[in-house]
Amino acid sequence: MSPIARALSPDDAADVSAYFASLDTPFPPLAAPDPNLVKKGSELAEAGDPPKRIPPCSACHGKGGTGEPPTIPYLAGQYAHYTA
Repeated sequence: MSPIARALSPDDAADVSAYFASLDTPFPPLAAPDPNLVKKGSELAEAGDPPKRIPPCSACHGKGGTGEPPTIPYLAGQYAHYTA
């Protein structure tokens, strides 16, 4: 998206932002995430699962899932549906 977004004028970017902010999201935030799932997810994200040869998410997506712009997307704050 970076090459496309770079082509927007500041006014265009503000207009697009306002439009998307006005939409109802199909994936509302969870009211109360299951603490067991959060714990398991944290373990997988930080350490992976070596017996299954699954690397930690941070190996590619950076510490805390912040991504490596512009090529590797962030995971931090994404909805579960996106990550799945």
